[in-house]
Amino acid sequence: MHFILYTDKTVKESLKSITERLQIKGTNSRPGLDGWIDKNGMFSISVNAPVVGNVPRRTHLRGRLENENGYTVVRGDVPSGATPFGIGLMFAAMGVMALMLLNSGNQLLALAVAPAAAYLYVILRGDDQNSEYLLDELMKVLRAKETPPKAGARKPSVSAPLARPAPKPAARAGSPAKPAAKGPSPRPAAKTGTAPKAGAKPAAAAARPASSGSKPAAPKTSSFIS
Repeated sequence: MHFILYTDKTVKESLKSITERLQIKGTNSRPGLDGWIDKNGMFSISVNAPVVGNVPRRTHLRGRLENENGYTVVRGDVPSGATPFGIGLMFAAMGVMALMLLNSGNQLLALAVAPAAAYLYVILRGDDQNSEYLLDELMKVLRAKETPPKAGARKPSVSAPLARPAPKPAARAGSPAKPAAKGPSPRPAAKTGTAPKAGAKPAAAAARPASSGSKPAAPKTSSFIS
């Protein structure tokens, strides 16, 4: 099975993390890992875990670390084995084969099918369990994911300046101006009690302005009778 993982760690940091994981001793719930690393980014890890009783199966995972677009890509291969459903189909097919051999008189070949099926079960079932364990441990050690990180996921090293608010657009010509706020109307001035001076003439009413096209009136002439 081929796999591709992505991590934010550098190639050097990833190799260091794998080395530290190889040095951890195994337990019953978390078996230990064996393997090696190379400076060019190549590495290999393996696990030896029991499948049926005390019958173990060792599975190897090999990969390569490469730097691409600012993050590290992990490409590798690991035997995937077979699921219990697939193993059941295999056993059914081998059972039919054994019956055909018995009917044809090949009893020795028919009896050899049983140990062959047990051997295949250990390999396929062991690789299925161990491959999942190796991939899980590798993803935990490298903090890797199966999907590439987003383009804007990383934070910039230098903080960007705060964006200033955009200036408000100026009012267009011809647009109606907003009416001024109404204020309190001024109070009329108080009347003084002084009387007008004696002999003062009342102000004449303002004469109406003459129209622009009107002519001045002609003076009246007196007629003499000779």
